[in-house]
Amino acid sequence: MFHIFIRSNVLENFFIDKNVKCILIPENLNMSEVLMLNRLPRTKRLALLKTAEVLSNSNVHHSVVSTELGGRTPFEQLELVSKSVLLPILSNPLNQQNWGEVTYREINESFNSFLSSTAILCA
Repeated sequence: MFHIFIRSNVLENFFIDKNVKCILIPENLNMSEVLMLNRLPRTKRLALLKTAEVLSNSNVHHSVVSTELGGRTPFEQLELVSKSVLLPILSNPLNQQNWGEVTYREINESFNSFLSSTAILCA
């Protein structure tokens, strides 16, 4: 079962409760908010996912995965990741050093078309 707790003892529950695998922390850091999966707001959230049953000082570094979520739909999340992560990587001149001019133009045009499509899907 997938449990989400957002309240004052959320971090304690996340560390010690074997049933709590994920917590979502809202952008405003208001730990008293309860977020239901079917009614997520459009604001950003920090998601912490636990891969071990119980966390300890010795395993927390490799047993917790964190990511930023945003948007109510997978398409809104895709748009956020595309603009915030992929675009800067593809736009970085250091990553383009071995590309030819034709390759650069093709990737640039294709990715901008993809971004336009995601924007239309999210509108």
